Amino acid sequence: MNVAILKWHRRLGLIAAVGVILSSVSGMLHPLMTRLQPAPAKMTLDYRLPALANAMAPSGLLKANGLTAISDLRVVSWAGRSYYQVTLLDGISRRYFGLHDGAPLADGDRKYAEYLAREFVGKHGAPVRRATVVDAFDWEYPRINRLLPVWRIEFDRPDAMRAYIDTRTGRLGTLVDRTKVFSSVEFAIAHRWQWLDPIAPALRIIVFSLVLLAALGVTLSGCWIYIARWSHSAASWNLRRVHRVWGVSISLVSFMFVLSGGFHLLHLGLRGDPGERFQLLAKRHQAAALQIAPLNAVRRAGLAAVESISLAQVDGRLYYRVQPAVDENAAAGAAAHQHGGHIPQGKVTPGQVAEPGAAVFVSALDGAVLPDGELRFAAEIAQSAGLRSASGKVTIVTQFDDEYGFAFKRLPVYRVPFAGGVTVYVDATDGNLAAVIDDADRAEGWVFAYVHKLEWLTPVIGTDWRDVIAAMVAFSLTVAALLGIAVYAQLFRSARSAIGKLSQKEKSWRQERG
Repeated sequence: MNVAILKWHRRLGLIAAVGVILSSVSGMLHPLMTRLQPAPAKMTLDYRLPALANAMAPSGLLKANGLTAISDLRVVSWAGRSYYQVTLLDGISRRYFGLHDGAPLADGDRKYAEYLAREFVGKHGAPVRRATVVDAFDWEYPRINRLLPVWRIEFDRPDAMRAYIDTRTGRLGTLVDRTKVFSSVEFAIAHRWQWLDPIAPALRIIVFSLVLLAALGVTLSGCWIYIARWSHSAASWNLRRVHRVWGVSISLVSFMFVLSGGFHLLHLGLRGDPGERFQLLAKRHQAAALQIAPLNAVRRAGLAAVESISLAQVDGRLYYRVQPAVDENAAAGAAAHQHGGHIPQGKVTPGQVAEPGAAVFVSALDGAVLPDGELRFAAEIAQSAGLRSASGKVTIVTQFDDEYGFAFKRLPVYRVPFAGGVTVYVDATDGNLAAVIDDADRAEGWVFAYVHKLEWLTPVIGTDWRDVIAAMVAFSLTVAALLGIAVYAQLFRSARSAIGKLSQKEKSWRQERG
């Protein structure tokens, strides 16, 4: 039996070795690469709309331009001018019209994207080499960035800096330079094996699962062999003994990484990402309902300074969602107090943001103010995930935590609890579902964070030392796999040598007989 287990250990080891080495090396390099990726000049942009006096009412402007229905309408400003930003029914195309004269702005969405990109990159003098719309995730702009569609603004710089910009909300998706591209592609190929996805959607899950099962079998059989051959372990040190001792010493972390990685792979592969499980269709709003001009909406809201004006639908009625501007002095103090210790290493999204003032909902038809409009809007968006009425209080979330982690990208969001342990997170800025999380998602998220990524070490020793320890663990797994390959190669050479000697003896014997 021990001989059979030893044979299977070697066979499974050959299957698992390549996967273990690729995953471990890429995991070991990942913390380093994230620290080398570009950081934005600003984490967020402070918007403050200028005076809205004499702004045209949207209904007449849209009718004059042949737009009877739209998906969204916002007021945006840059370069000293203000515009209506109109998102068409496809949810992607946008047109821009002067706020006061209604004049269309040619190529307005690209111009606005370039303005935002320069603000985030902080290099106003660098010319734009290329500007394209991205409506699907790829290896350079993976799913972790969440925002789509976005503009890809590439600057004419030695590092080929690209900024991915969501013009609808004025947010940065991510910054990418040559280093970041290498990191993203390397991690996608070596750690996630996404090169298998184009062949067949389920192939990556199947192949990766088989490799993880082989790695689990190697770990279990290796521990059995070490115990069964304990008497041999006392022999003199050689390559085989080094491999056994090293493998047993890291067997616990091998189990941790293999099982948690497999759980993560199967959970997301079979159930889907909680941040993408429910996709909302583009809204359809009748232009004729936009009878109130923005200035009147701001007056009805009773706000002295406004950050943004957009559309929102609650109970079938159309409203202006008027977001008050944060006091500049308070915002600066909050940023200094909160962001300094909460920006994850190498990330372009702050881990914590200042709590915004509550948006005021003003009817676009008659100017009536909707009480608790923001909470009602968040609850209605949450119910679009196919859930019944909320079972608890709607609260705002301004920092990532164990349940709503950094992978979901968006902040701030509203937390809407439902019966059965389901929680929906809503981004009221663009009326989207940021995440829909149930108990299974919480379990997988906890295992992945605390077992696979060793997040339990962060409060004790900090992010930097946690990453050092994680890299050392990944290195130890790589060494174990390389030692196994070396042992197999040694056995292979010995077998070939033995066969060669037998062939030589047989040849000599034949010569003697002949």
